Amino acid sequence: MVGSGTITKFTVEEGGGQPEALVLVSADSSIDTSKVSLKLTKLSGIKNI
Repeated sequence: MVGSGTITKFTVEEGGGQPEALVLVSADSSIDTSKVSLKLTKLSGIKNI
């Protein structure tokens, strides 16, 4: 989603060398954020948005 410009920047929290959470996600203002959330929930290991 970064490559397509949907997400412009993000922050990942790590714990024990493994990603644990996307803390801050900035999306293009012309994109419906509910669509961004839906795509994020389909990523492996994502449990909550």
